[in-house]
Amino acid sequence: MRDSSARSLLESTRALRNGAVSLVNLETPLCDPQLPPRAKKYSLRSPAGFAKDLRAAGFTHAVLANNHVLDRGRAGLVQTLIALKAAGVVPVGASLSGDPCRATMAGTSTDSVALLAAVLLPGEDGRFLCHDEARLVARLKVLRRRGIAAVVTLHWGSEFDPLASREQMATAARLVRAGAVAIVGNHAHVVQGSSGRDGVPSLVSGAPVWYGIGNFLFDQWQPWTRRALAVQMDVSDGRLVGWKSLALRRDGPFVRPE
Repeated sequence: MRDSSARSLLESTRALRNGAVSLVNLETPLCDPQLPPRAKKYSLRSPAGFAKDLRAAGFTHAVLANNHVLDRGRAGLVQTLIALKAAGVVPVGASLSGDPCRATMAGTSTDSVALLAAVLLPGEDGRFLCHDEARLVARLKVLRRRGIAAVVTLHWGSEFDPLASREQMATAARLVRAGAVAIVGNHAHVVQGSSGRDGVPSLVSGAPVWYGIGNFLFDQWQPWTRRALAVQMDVSDGRLVGWKSLALRRDGPFVRPE
């Protein structure tokens, strides 16, 4: 995708990002093209300058716990973290040292929220990415005891399947019991739910779960991969007090509400 196209897509939805925290799943390393790709079917890479485009478009945080951020190895992750830091975008779900499953605190004193992210797919490197449900559960329990609202983003499930699997549903239930107030999923490249109601989150013990919100900016052009959801949440005093889904469709160089 050309740089100008990416900027147009980001700018066309700026109005959606009007909260204190705006989170995006960054499913590519931002690094030099000279770095060798991993031996896999699809190895992705984007210019480091895209980090500034993300911040200029209103994104404050970027989830790195996915199956492509390590496509150029540890060196690619290093350059990605440097680019994000320079642009003022906070990474979530990845770390070169320490625990990548640790929570990232965001927001203001009255509406602060803990952001956690994990990639629950086989073959990912747990040294740098959160890849352990048990550690995620432990973190959530601590946050719940402290009265902190925790939102979890997960990279999981099967690609192009509009229905979540039983395994995903069971995982969501465990995380909600541990303290997650909401779960937002990625990886399917289509809008994914537990029923045929597009855009309507499943309620798991009262917590909204979006199993898959589709593609926002991705190099796939089939009609079913051009639909996506934007999720907006309101958090106050350690509680999720409201949420809504906004249906989007990618139309050439723009993303438009449906």
